[in-house]
Amino acid sequence: MARTARDVVFVDGVRTPFGKAGPNGLFAETRADDMVVSVIRELLRRNPALPPGRVGEVAIAATTQTGDQGLTIGRSAAVLAGLPKSVPGYAIDRMCAGAMTAVTTAAGSIAFGATDTAIAGGVEHMGHHPMGAGADPNPRFISEHLVDPSALVMGRRRRTCTTGSRPSPGPAPTRTRWAASGKSPPPTRRARSSPTWCRSRSAAPNAVGA
Repeated sequence: MARTARDVVFVDGVRTPFGKAGPNGLFAETRADDMVVSVIRELLRRNPALPPGRVGEVAIAATTQTGDQGLTIGRSAAVLAGLPKSVPGYAIDRMCAGAMTAVTTAAGSIAFGATDTAIAGGVEHMGHHPMGAGADPNPRFISEHLVDPSALVMGRRRRTCTTGSRPSPGPAPTRTRWAASGKSPPPTRRARSSPTWCRSRSAAPNAVGA
């Protein structure tokens, strides 16, 4: 018997401000998981018609899943935010597309009927976890030319050039080079967290957006 996928609707979204990373950055003294907790709590505050126990799952993405972004951050953030322990959670890593993948994965669960309501999003605290920190790329990536070295840190850095000139192609600042120098890459990326929640059109009428 053929089954029809249910419609999925976006209900609400919350995010923290962007902030410069670093020892004096906006979130320098804030844990990544606490950033997620704050936005989950705000989602629940703004949508009182949604009982916390009705949340079917929490999907949170993070590229560096260690330290304050580890311990299956979707589950740990859900518990810390006060959701019932019966609400499952999981973590996703898809680099820059992580939060988007968390949302589409949760939407897929709703569409085929696994759950009615989900919270999904992502966090990346670059001040605590500089790009590539702790990574140990397999040497074959470079020795066998499987990828450009810049791919190991998500691409080349943008170079500024004046009119009539072109930047030299020079080597990209890869994690390998930083490791060789004994230094960590400068934490110039930004920290942010942006969970959202979605539900099916067919969920119970006491849920927001029914």
